[in-house]
Amino acid sequence: MESQLKKPSTNSVGNWVQAEDEIILRYVYEKDRNNDNMMWGNLQETLNGRSGKSCRERWFNHLDPKIKRTEWSVEEQWVLFILRNQQVEKWSLISKRLMGRTDNAVKNYWNSRLRKRINNMQKAYDQHFERKKK
Repeated sequence: MESQLKKPSTNSVGNWVQAEDEIILRYVYEKDRNNDNMMWGNLQETLNGRSGKSCRERWFNHLDPKIKRTEWSVEEQWVLFILRNQQVEKWSLISKRLMGRTDNAVKNYWNSRLRKRINNMQKAYDQHFERKKK
C-alpha cells in the first residue's frame, strides 16, 4: 500500500468579520443561559469554512469579555517572571494566575517583551561583575 501525501488544508477563509463574531457571541450567550455545554463543532455548519477549534479560539482569545486588554502591571510581570523561574512551562497554568490574561497573551508577552528585558539585565549584571573582577 502506497502512502499518500496529505494535501495542504484549504480551510483558510481569512480575517474574521463582525457577522461571524456576532454568531459566536449569540451561541455562547444561548449556551450559557440554558446551562448547556459548548459544542464548538456545531458552529462550523453555521460559519462556513470555520472549524470548531477556530471558533473556540476566537472566543477564548478575542471575544470573551473577561479578557484584559490593558497594559501589563508590574505585579503581573513579576508573577510571570517568578512562575517561569519555577519552571512552570505551560502558558495555560500561568494564565490561570493572571486573571483576564489568555494563555496566548501570556506567551506573547513573555516572548516579545519580558524575556528580552531579562536577558539584557542579565548581560548588564554579568558585565558589571566581570569588570569588578579585573
